[in-house]
Amino acid sequence: MRFFLFFIAIIVSMGLISCKEEQMQKKTAEQKSQESPKISKEIIPGGYLQQDPKSKDMQKMAHKACELLSQENPGIELVQVLQAGTQVVAGLNYYFRLEAKIKDKVSQWDIIMYEDMGRNCSLTTAKKID
Repeated sequence: MRFFLFFIAIIVSMGLISCKEEQMQKKTAEQKSQESPKISKEIIPGGYLQQDPKSKDMQKMAHKACELLSQENPGIELVQVLQAGTQVVAGLNYYFRLEAKIKDKVSQWDIIMYEDMGRNCSLTTAKKID
């Protein structure tokens, strides 16, 4: 009988440890999904490549991202692009850290916008930082 109770206690302990590990993995995955992408100055396969946020192309695409963002945040206006990067996928992902204002309140945003091969754009991520 003692052996049986000891065996049950070990099984329950292993189950609790397993659940705790799953919870920690979920929290880590959630934290990573909320982080901004790493942007490199050098080409890294699968990574984001740093772009000049003041270039015509990046300004144009940032305005497009703000236009898409305005569908859920009416009245939002681009103030400036602070950081920009691109990632080659089956199309392009554009990452922007930008300042935008709604009415008179300026906030920073992390935006990831996807452009497919047909040049159609959609927002993948739009996260207000402050």
